[in-house]
Amino acid sequence: MPIVTVNIGNETKTFSVVYGTRLMDLFIDHRIDTGGTCGGKGICNKCLVGIVGARNETLACHYYVTNDVTVSIKSRQSKPIYNSMPTVYESTVTEGFGVAIDLGTTTIALYLYDLKTNMLKDSCSFLNPQAIYGADVISRIDKCLSGFLLAENEIVIQAINQQIIQWLSVFSITEISRIVIAGNPTMLHIIANVNPGTIGSAPYTPVFLETKTLMGKECGLLSEKIILLPSISAFIGADLSAGMISSGMLEAETSLLIDMGTNGEIILKKRDFYFGCSTATGPAFEGANIEKGLGGIKGAIARVTFNTGKLAFETIGNQPPIGICGSGLVDLVAILVSEGIIDETGAFCHNSQSQLANHLDADRFMLLNDIYLTQKDVRQFQLAKSAICAGIETLLNAANVDVDAVNKVFVAGGFGFYLNLDNALKIGLLPKVFHGRIISVGNTSGLGAAMCLLNPEKIKQVQELALKVQTIDLMTKEFGFTERFIENMMFSI
Repeated sequence: MPIVTVNIGNETKTFSVVYGTRLMDLFIDHRIDTGGTCGGKGICNKCLVGIVGARNETLACHYYVTNDVTVSIKSRQSKPIYNSMPTVYESTVTEGFGVAIDLGTTTIALYLYDLKTNMLKDSCSFLNPQAIYGADVISRIDKCLSGFLLAENEIVIQAINQQIIQWLSVFSITEISRIVIAGNPTMLHIIANVNPGTIGSAPYTPVFLETKTLMGKECGLLSEKIILLPSISAFIGADLSAGMISSGMLEAETSLLIDMGTNGEIILKKRDFYFGCSTATGPAFEGANIEKGLGGIKGAIARVTFNTGKLAFETIGNQPPIGICGSGLVDLVAILVSEGIIDETGAFCHNSQSQLANHLDADRFMLLNDIYLTQKDVRQFQLAKSAICAGIETLLNAANVDVDAVNKVFVAGGFGFYLNLDNALKIGLLPKVFHGRIISVGNTSGLGAAMCLLNPEKIKQVQELALKVQTIDLMTKEFGFTERFIENMMFSI
């Protein structure tokens, strides 16, 4: 049987495999992340690995093992936590240590608190290792339905426990007494080892939405008690209900909370009434369906500027650029639209008089030698930005709220925190009338989870708010989402 030797950074693993085994299947079985985002379907072109003796990198999903081979995989590290968490909250808990978790589809953020002093001891974030099963929740659900529920559960439990073990050692902690988790319904189902299959098809009914309390021995997490915060609907999760108490939206008469992650989730507050919707952005803002796109890992281009005829880049961790993440994509598209490289329909304009015109090569705009934006990438971006803007407009229409009446717009999440708001308005990701009203609030999911960790009374408040939200089906014909979606596909020139 052929032997496969895998080098990941400083770590080496060896496997004996059946002749003809697809390399990607080996990696999925052993939970090895290559950077692919399609769950091994062979369509994302991102699972590039080095084969010793080969001149170029190879897609793991296209390589079949027929003899002994040594494979090298680049280590993928996520960006640091994307906001500074307040170090102390009002607390009703008097002893022990606790952890608040934002369980995102792409990134997981953990916050360690001393419950006696209410102080934040440490925090960390890392890429969700479930990405090997697909970039979005639908891919993860499909994998659960095909027998990978336990694998998806174990891989995320193991990743969280690994960080907890490190904290126990570093801070000389005996045990974690409680963990509070916010996340979307699919992620919460998986960590509870509950199959989310019913979320993936009509009538899209979760097994549970309410607050769920588990014991550590029951679910495998290294804590005495685990509390999963309540979700609002199948596609509006506890990340949004937690964000409602932490973002500041409750203090405004009319406000919006928008989370633009792998799914676009929006909450509208109209006096004492709440409305919510979810819009299918696809994972473009996380870089997943962009050919040279990345999540928030070191080396991802996070910001792009154009001054004195030159493009400049800022990467996460100040590392050499290896791709582009969502915030950098917004900047780049805004620049190309302003320079006439991309026309109002989203097509590359080869007769542009811009100094950047020489970067165009057929259907690609070349940023660097091996980093580029394709015409297909622009189309994926248009779909995502249109879904967000049309979703906002449709939700306001369904709730009978004029866009001018919105006092504040709270943009949550890592993508929102790094987002250049002027560029977002320029390209129509958000309605232009929101200029001056937008506040980037960072990780409101993790912040809300921390508030609930330190003050259990907040859990009741989150549950009450989740039940108050009236979910709006954007596809209800009279709300006009489809027409708005088509209109928002265009760029304003």
